Amino acid sequence: GEMFIGTQDNGYSHTSLGIDQPGVVDFTFQWGGDVSNAASGDGGNTFWLWWLGDGCNYMSGPDAVVSTWSPYDFNGGIPYWEAPIWVPAQYPDRCYTAGFLNNNSGNYLIRLQANTGTAATATQFSYNFEAAVGGKISAIAISPLDFNYFYVTTENGYFCYSTDGGNTWQSTLLSPSMYPRTILPSKMNLGEVWVGGSGYSNSPVFHTTDNGQSFSNYDTGMPACMAEAFATNEDESILFAATSIGPFACETGGSVWSVIAGTDAPIVQYMDVEYMTATKTARFATFARGVWDFQLMTTPTSQVNKQQTPLKVSPNPAREFITIETGDALNQRPFVITNAEGKVMLNGK
Repeated sequence: GEMFIGTQDNGYSHTSLGIDQPGVVDFTFQWGGDVSNAASGDGGNTFWLWWLGDGCNYMSGPDAVVSTWSPYDFNGGIPYWEAPIWVPAQYPDRCYTAGFLNNNSGNYLIRLQANTGTAATATQFSYNFEAAVGGKISAIAISPLDFNYFYVTTENGYFCYSTDGGNTWQSTLLSPSMYPRTILPSKMNLGEVWVGGSGYSNSPVFHTTDNGQSFSNYDTGMPACMAEAFATNEDESILFAATSIGPFACETGGSVWSVIAGTDAPIVQYMDVEYMTATKTARFATFARGVWDFQLMTTPTSQVNKQQTPLKVSPNPAREFITIETGDALNQRPFVITNAEGKVMLNGK
């Protein structure tokens, strides 16, 4: 049930009631400031905490600092308010970020290797993304299926991919108008990747199945917005997206997005999302309205009794009006009405 959060101004807090207490959960305040990232590669056993681009701590448990790092100790710079980072599942004591070391100009991938009781070791890769494609790194990811498959996006809309651990790179232009914010490699299919970011004159989400050689729009049902983060359930049948206008989900087989805020969740900017397998819950972090859980509900067909749950819908399909008749068993139960493309038109109880 351990849960760790970083916030602007209010710093870093944690709780052991992450999955044990329904409703509002109390947190323990650890320290203040601007904690811009909290990321783990081993399910929270260890994790990296970043404060703006000024540096980071590698943590073990809520308050045990294992290793630290600051770019200023290496004549370097991480030129971001919220640094792009990636913590690989294969090596949770490593963190990848972007910037420069040793007074170099340009923008490079940087690997941090935690060292117990002392500063992390920083290694700058040789490829200068600013010189190669004209922009700074905006997001980073590594395939959980093959550690040689590295992915990077840049602030001017390029998707860059490497199959040799970040030594050599190829690039594909997503859109010159896009600022990519997040990359999610598939945990089921090598070379399948989702990319999200600013989607106002282009799709907020792009999808590739050939390791970035080509992309398709992945925005049916999602209005113009900024896609901030992705997560999938166990078998990747559902993709969740935290966006600037709310929480979204889609079945990957149908690729149609639906907003899942319902009537209870706040309509604010959603900054992050993770999926918790143990409770089948998508957990979303918002800007200034806390953390919200959306639990997947499944009912085996053997438990459905048609005699006890009558439902009549007419006309179907409908154009201007719709009539729904239910029995007592469905009274005050939540419902969602979608159009033929899966877009939510009405929800309530």
